[in-house]
Amino acid sequence: MDWEGIPPTAEWMKEIHAAIEAADTFVFVISLDSAASEVCKLEVEHAAKQHKRLVPVVYRDVPANRVPEVLTKLNWIFFRQQDDFNPSFQTLLKALDTNLDWVHGHTRLLVRAGEWDREKRDSSELLPGRIAEWKTGMGSVTAAGFDPSGRYAAVVHDGGGGHVGVWDLVEARRITSWESSTEVGASTQAVAVAAGGEHLVVSRYNSSPNVGTYTLTVRRLPEAARIASLQEKGQINGSLRLDPTGRYVFIVAGLNTWGANLRNGERLPAPTVDAVIYDMAFSANGAYLASVFRKKGKREFAVQIVDPLTGEEVNRWALPERGTSVHWSPDSTELAVGFKNTLSRYDATLGLALDTYARPENPSAESASGHLVATRVKDTYLLRVTNLSDGTDIVHVPLGGELKVAAFQPAAGTLATLTGGSEIMLAVWR
Repeated sequence: MDWEGIPPTAEWMKEIHAAIEAADTFVFVISLDSAASEVCKLEVEHAAKQHKRLVPVVYRDVPANRVPEVLTKLNWIFFRQQDDFNPSFQTLLKALDTNLDWVHGHTRLLVRAGEWDREKRDSSELLPGRIAEWKTGMGSVTAAGFDPSGRYAAVVHDGGGGHVGVWDLVEARRITSWESSTEVGASTQAVAVAAGGEHLVVSRYNSSPNVGTYTLTVRRLPEAARIASLQEKGQINGSLRLDPTGRYVFIVAGLNTWGANLRNGERLPAPTVDAVIYDMAFSANGAYLASVFRKKGKREFAVQIVDPLTGEEVNRWALPERGTSVHWSPDSTELAVGFKNTLSRYDATLGLALDTYARPENPSAESASGHLVATRVKDTYLLRVTNLSDGTDIVHVPLGGELKVAAFQPAAGTLATLTGGSEIMLAVWR
């Protein structure tokens, strides 16, 4: 407890951080004093970075613009003098008890991960195992996807692409679900969730005679309200890339790659002309779009960074071979480009290679930094997680079903998987 303005030395903050990491829930008491405290701001920012459940309680009224931003989006519980204490206290207790088993598991994982880090990542300290699992439906998966952080998962199954469900894997809850249109001949092609989990886009193709249309539908979560719908003639087989703010979407389909501004329905300028695009990625703020491509009819491979709205080129550099994947670092300063058997990290401003690692072919998931990959072990239901920095296998994940999609969750140091079989299962692994 800080009664006398203790100077926030490095050692003192280290103890504070350790206490926050060992806590199940972080309760922030809002008052003029806490709103003005730089140390309180640092503490709540650390709690948010560790994905702690945040519960703001109001002791004294404070203008919202003076409260730490991470708290402004949450429901506040009022304990002011004019408020009835008992109902507020019951609300607080209910907030603390919700999904308590999951929160305990998250806390234990974070504490042990910290211990592992302090032990210089000794493999003997590893904790392989599943920490959470959800049954999301029966039947076959027709489309699925994780947001770039691996926190949010969208699953579409059966009925011509009928049932759509969206899950928050940190808060251990289903955000929303609905029955999609089931007109004859229609099927879901792909689904994507934006970083932050606020928007989702679904692509569908109707192959009925005299129809033959490809439709993109964008919804705002959690209410699943339809906010835009775009339609094109013909079938487009490609994956979706949605920017974090839900403004732009691109369909990555080789020579047929194209994008749209979801706010006005207009086509976006093609990032490259006469090029086969293999992968694309938006930066964390949606300001830049990176592509790896080959010029049509040539053996010339490159990376290109553009402004997604105008198509204006920001940077470009040549690649030694075909790039199969591209990822931005969380701070948008680096790009990780995957090749057939290697992965290289590049300075996004200078286009200079920083590191190159050997990499398994066709990984199922790659971390944003590029250091970790998850690869299916042939003829098994195992997923091998490898640290490319030193070439060591970290752990083998026993899936128990056919892997549909996987994603790393860098903030929590975990891996999320979706498997199909007799049941559709979402799981989170240490």
